[in-house]
Amino acid sequence: MSSETETLQTLMQAVNLKSYRAIAQKANVSRWQIQQLRSGNITKMRVEALTKISAALAISLATLLNHFLPKESKIIPISLLLSSFLSFAP
Repeated sequence: MSSETETLQTLMQAVNLKSYRAIAQKANVSRWQIQQLRSGNITKMRVEALTKISAALAISLATLLNHFLPKESKIIPISLLLSSFLSFAP
């Protein structure tokens, strides 16, 4: 089991979600999106999907990114990255 899968399961348990289908439904994303997160492909996912997943897990987007981004991606503080990104959002 990958560390991403273990992390997701822990976060899901905290909000009483018992399956990947349940998190996908609560977040209103496809199960494929959940699989991408579990596979460590967070950097290829859309911010919209990540925002929905973080809301379903009752955590902030920054917290989700902190859990799932590869260590080499954490050189720039996530809060700075998010604030820069959100300033360009429509």
